[in-house]
Amino acid sequence: MTHAHSPPVPRGAADEMTLTDLAARLLRYPRLILLLPLAFGGVSLVYFLLFGSYVSQSSFAPEQAQFNMSALAGLAAQFGANLRIPTGGQDESVDFYEQLLKSPELLANVAYQTYRFPKHEGDADTLALTLFELYGIKGDTQDERTAKIVKRLQSRITISSDLRANTVALTVKAPYPNLAKLINRRMLDFVNDFNLKTRQSQASAERKFIEQRMVQAQQELKAAEDSMQRFLEKNRTYQSSPRLTFAGARLQRRVDLHQQVYVTLAQAYEQARVEEVRNTPVITIIDPPELYAKRSRSPLLMGILGLFGGFVLAMAIALGQEYLIGERERDPEGYRRLRELWRSSIGRMWPLRRHSANVH
Repeated sequence: MTHAHSPPVPRGAADEMTLTDLAARLLRYPRLILLLPLAFGGVSLVYFLLFGSYVSQSSFAPEQAQFNMSALAGLAAQFGANLRIPTGGQDESVDFYEQLLKSPELLANVAYQTYRFPKHEGDADTLALTLFELYGIKGDTQDERTAKIVKRLQSRITISSDLRANTVALTVKAPYPNLAKLINRRMLDFVNDFNLKTRQSQASAERKFIEQRMVQAQQELKAAEDSMQRFLEKNRTYQSSPRLTFAGARLQRRVDLHQQVYVTLAQAYEQARVEEVRNTPVITIIDPPELYAKRSRSPLLMGILGLFGGFVLAMAIALGQEYLIGERERDPEGYRRLRELWRSSIGRMWPLRRHSANVH
């Protein structure tokens, strides 16, 4: 295809090229300027529609455990016992959940699961595969493969938090909409299981601690009651003596304190037993991932970006062609050397191997 070219532009004038000059140069290649952006835009759109990702979004709020032993700690302080009482409440911040959701252990567990899902909504056929198989993760050792899949998943999840509302938002990207929903749900389940096991383990430790203290508190209560009983047996009419009345009141206060400690320990013990076997969810799902899955980017936007990229490339090719034509007219010998150098460079990169025929 031949083009009519204007006389070469002097070197000094090339630096002063206006927008009109640029448009005139580009219009010498109408097919290139028109077809290349359309081709890039169409390819970008088709590629995105066939191989684009989907995102599934969910949000949850951590439940705050109500189990605490502040009343027991206060009674112990009143009694004069310097007890180190474990806290039963779980008060993880939303920052904790951000770290947990991106932790290698949780993501490795997610990757090892087998997911069954249709490629598209309404499909009868389903796929069944792990994320290792989906992304084609290879490696010499299992640890190497695990590290690769964890890194891949960390790049495909986004976690944000709202400190004022005490909520965490989770976004998962996957090649298929139903798979994105399943991965998102599996991550929420792992977070809930982790918290549940942690809470049950903590409640078990508290139950054992309280159980030991109950035995000691029962013995102390019995000792205080025995002291009160002996005092009453020896002093049947102690109310007539101010000294004996004061001693009797002091013994009664000791019995009351020991009794309050024992009752509080008994209540905390029963509550710890309940927490130890409690299996109710410890996070509240606000937006479940099953609501919907949408494309990670707009197809229209991807088409526009493809058009723009094709137009930029067409401009570069057209201006490069114009520059070479100008150089050929200004310096034919330099242009010939440049062309020979280009051909020799291409030849070194992809040498033509010629094999001689075998002589039989």
